[in-house]
Amino acid sequence: MNLIAELKWRGMIQDIMPGTEEQLAKEMTAGYIGFDPTSDSLHIGSLVPILVLVHLQLAGHKPIALVGGATGMVGDPSGKNEERNLLSEEVLNHNLNCVKRQLEKFLDFNPILPNAAEVVNNYDWFRDMRFLDFIRDIGKHITVNYMSAKDSVRKRLEGENGMSFTEFTYQLVQGYDFYWLYKNKNCKLQMGGSDQWGNITTGTELIRRKSGGEAFAFTCPLLTKADGGKFGKTEKGNIWLDPAKTSPYEFYQFWLNASDADAEKWIRIFTFLGRFEIQSLVTQHEENPNARIVQKRLAKEITLFVHGEEAYNQAISTTEKLFGNSGNLSVEEIIQLPGIPEFPILKTRIEEGIDILSLLQESGSFSSKGEARKLIQQGGLKMNNDKITDPNQVINTLDLISEKFILFQKGKKSYSLVSSLNILDEFSANPNGRNLENTATKIGNGNGSVAMSSDGQLGIVFHVKGDWFNDGHDWSVRESAIRAKYFMFTYLSKTKLTFYLKVLVTSKDGKIPKEKWIRFEPSLASNDIYDPIADQEEMAYVNSVSQSNIWDKSLINIETAVSETFGQGGWVYKKVIKFRIRGEGKIKRVLFAND
Repeated sequence: MNLIAELKWRGMIQDIMPGTEEQLAKEMTAGYIGFDPTSDSLHIGSLVPILVLVHLQLAGHKPIALVGGATGMVGDPSGKNEERNLLSEEVLNHNLNCVKRQLEKFLDFNPILPNAAEVVNNYDWFRDMRFLDFIRDIGKHITVNYMSAKDSVRKRLEGENGMSFTEFTYQLVQGYDFYWLYKNKNCKLQMGGSDQWGNITTGTELIRRKSGGEAFAFTCPLLTKADGGKFGKTEKGNIWLDPAKTSPYEFYQFWLNASDADAEKWIRIFTFLGRFEIQSLVTQHEENPNARIVQKRLAKEITLFVHGEEAYNQAISTTEKLFGNSGNLSVEEIIQLPGIPEFPILKTRIEEGIDILSLLQESGSFSSKGEARKLIQQGGLKMNNDKITDPNQVINTLDLISEKFILFQKGKKSYSLVSSLNILDEFSANPNGRNLENTATKIGNGNGSVAMSSDGQLGIVFHVKGDWFNDGHDWSVRESAIRAKYFMFTYLSKTKLTFYLKVLVTSKDGKIPKEKWIRFEPSLASNDIYDPIADQEEMAYVNSVSQSNIWDKSLINIETAVSETFGQGGWVYKKVIKFRIRGEGKIKRVLFAND
C-alpha cells in the first residue's frame, strides 16, 4: 500500500516535505504525531491524526503517539490569538493517562509486531533537562530570525496581545521532541495538522543542523464544515471520544446529521472504506438524497471504530425509536431510551416555580437565556411534546413526568431531559439551617479561621492554610444522605477553595471495604490517584468548574466520579462519610441530593 497515495485521495494531506514518499517506499519508517493533553479526553478533532497513525501502521510502518506532558505545560501558540491558561502537573498527569488509554484502543501495540505502536511522553526526556543545557545544546542551532518567521509566531507578534517567551520557545521544545525520537527511536517522520507545519519543520531543521540527519514530514488540512462552521462543535460544545462526555447516541447523531457536502468529504477521511465503495455510496445518495445513505454509512463506520458494536446498536435503537416512530412514542417511553442527554436541576427550584428560560439555562441544556428565547420565538422548542410559545412560561411540578423529568425537543432532531433532584442534606450560610460555621468540626491545629461574610453577600468566608489532611474543618452528613448520588457546592467564583469528599467504596464482591478521598477544586480537572499520607488513604482529583466573579455552582455525580476514578481498581461506591473544605474564598451552600 502506498501510504501517501492512499492519504491523498482521501483528502488527508496538505503539505509534504520532498523525499517523504520515497522514504516510506524505501523501508519501514517510524512516524509520530503529538497529542495535546489539555483535556482528559480527545475529541473528534483528534480523529484525523489518530486515523493517520492507523493508516501508517496498516501500510507496514511504525506509529508513535506522543502525549505532550512537557509541551502541555507550555502551550502551543499555533492558531491561538492569546496565551492559554497553563495546567497544573496534577491535571496534566491525569489527562495524559486518559489520553493514553484512548489511543491504545485504536492502534496495535502487540510487541511481537516489528511495527508495534508506541505511546511516549515527552516529559520523560525533559524532566531532568536543565534550562542552561537546553539553550546551550539546542537553542544555539536555531536562530531567532528563523523562529520569528514562522506564521504562528509572526501573527502573534503583530497582534495586540503579543507573545510570551514561554510560547515563543514552544517550537524549540517540539523540535527537540522530533530530534530525541530521531536519535532514540529512529523516528524519521512527523505528521500533524497544517497549523503545525512551522513547528514540524523546526524539528527537521534541528535534526539536520545538530546531527546532519535527514527527516521528513507531512500535514493534514484542518477540517471545516461546508457552511463555514467549526468542525466538531455543537451547541453543547465539543464532540468527545469519551462516552461519559458524549454518549454514543449523540456521537452517532453528529455524523448522521452531516450535510451532503460534508458527508461526502468526511466518509473518505473518517472511514476505511475503499474508493469504489465510497463512490458507489455517493452515486446511490445522489439518486435518493432523502435516504441519507452516505450519512448513515459514515455514522455507522465511525461509531463502530470509536465505540464498538454494542454502543452502535444502542445508538441505532434509540435513533429508530425516536425518529422512526416518534409519533407513536409517549413521553414516558422516550425518557426510558438510553443516550438522551440529561441535565439535572434541584427539584426545589421547580417546586418554587421557575420561568422556562431560567430552567433551561440553570440545568445547562442551553448556554444562555438568549439562545433559549430565540428558539422559542422561532417555534422550535417543545416541552413534553407540546410547543412552547411563551418565553415567560412558569414551570412547576405539574410539568414533571413521573414526578421527575421534563422532556425538551429542539427542532426535529434533538432531544434532552431535565431531571429533578431531591435534596437529602444541606449546609448553608443561613444561620437558621444546617449552618456551615456552626456544624463544622475543626481538625488538627489548623491555623486558619471560618467566619461569616461582612460584605453584604450572605456567605461563609474561608481562610484555612496548612496541610490538607491535618488542618481544616469537616462536616458529617445526615444518615439519610449517606447514599447520595450528587454533591453540589455554590461558591463565589475566582476563589481558591478546595472541596474534599470522603466516601466508602467496596470491592465488586462487596467483601473489601475501603475509605477514599476525592478532591474537587475550581479549574482542576484531574482524576490522578496518589498516596499523600502515611496511613495509605488514597485521594483522587475530579471535575472542573468555571471561573467568573459571580456566585457559581458545581454539581458532581458521585457515582460517576468514583467509577471514573477508582472503577478500574474494581471499587464500587457505597456511601458518603463526610466532606471537608479548605483554602481561601467564599461559599454559600453545600448539599447532597438524589434522583
